[in-house]
Amino acid sequence: MRAAPTGVLHHVEIYVSELERSVEFWGWLLDALGYSTYQQWSTGHSWLRESTYVVLVQAEKDHLAAGYHRKRVGLNHVAFHAASSDFVDALTAALRARGHEVLYDDRHPHAGGDDFYGVFFEDPDRIKIEVAAPSERTTDKRPTLTSERLVLRPFGLADASEVQRLAGDRRVAATTLHIPHPYPDGAAELWIGGHVDSFALGCDLTLAVTRDGALVGAVAGSLDPAAKIAIIGYWIAVEQWGKGYATEACRRLVDYLFHERDIERVCAEVFAPNLASARVLEKIGMQEEGRFRSHIVKWGERLDARHFGLLRGDWHTD
Repeated sequence: MRAAPTGVLHHVEIYVSELERSVEFWGWLLDALGYSTYQQWSTGHSWLRESTYVVLVQAEKDHLAAGYHRKRVGLNHVAFHAASSDFVDALTAALRARGHEVLYDDRHPHAGGDDFYGVFFEDPDRIKIEVAAPSERTTDKRPTLTSERLVLRPFGLADASEVQRLAGDRRVAATTLHIPHPYPDGAAELWIGGHVDSFALGCDLTLAVTRDGALVGAVAGSLDPAAKIAIIGYWIAVEQWGKGYATEACRRLVDYLFHERDIERVCAEVFAPNLASARVLEKIGMQEEGRFRSHIVKWGERLDARHFGLLRGDWHTD
């Protein structure tokens, strides 16, 4: 855990009635807010972000009967920052997709006042949680790119159900490092909700790959502007495999990165057994630069990774 300035919150410890149920709820929420599991023991679980952590502890049976009520003396609610109103919108959609009630729905997202933009909800013990964004909306400057057959456009929350359906196919998840399987309710909304902020920070660009208006996959570039390096990734729906969409989408993205984002080097990594994905990279001119043995763990299996790279000086769009 990092050292922190005097006055920064060290941790919050919450006693809960059913630890397993609360860990499922808070783990999902805190993961969305950028926390990672910190400690686990038989009667507790904690999550850490930088120098602050949140702890859940199973309350003893002798103290369960009274329950919790936020109007009694003690904690009223826990509030977290959101980077933007876009994240609040995504979190709200994710909560609803998971069957959680949004409090003060008739005044949402301004339940805290005209200058407030946030969402209120409850944990399994009815502890109120608030996630609030700055009142100014982040300007969405993400590009839309076109190629011969495809339109690469920003994702919107309306795409969430189709993302869950397409990326939720085990065959898609098997080819990527971070797509979960099964694909949980609410995950697509949160994934989409982070795209505007990531692009505004200059870190990432993630675009929907579409053909005639239909979603067929996704393509992304993770940028290091200082080093002028980008790492690309992609997935295509199983029903659209073999049509050249990944090659066409990656070629258009790489061209954008070189010519409009001043990137000098693009690289990518694929699981060694994934020959089709490697072939996509070869088709757009990337060269295999190395093989890292037993470099990736996917579903408990260690796999080799093949690393590909391309320099701007070697790029051509033929």
